[in-house]
Amino acid sequence: MIACFLDDLKARKIAQSLQLDFTGTLGIIVKAKRLNIIDSVQPIIQKLRTAGLRFSDEVEKDIISQAEE
Repeated sequence: MIACFLDDLKARKIAQSLQLDFTGTLGIIVKAKRLNIIDSVQPIIQKLRTAGLRFSDEVEKDIISQAEE
């Protein structure tokens, strides 16, 4: 099984068409929270937004929910 780390929409679509497992930056952050590597996803999400990573408010709410915050 091959796993990829992708944020670019075009790359995600290609990976999906090739039936590859993939995750993005926010998915990695949720995983880190679940593994107790970080205490909270919310400050990291805010820093990513400040740095220019774009994602919808709906995606942010979903990530916070997945992280059980």
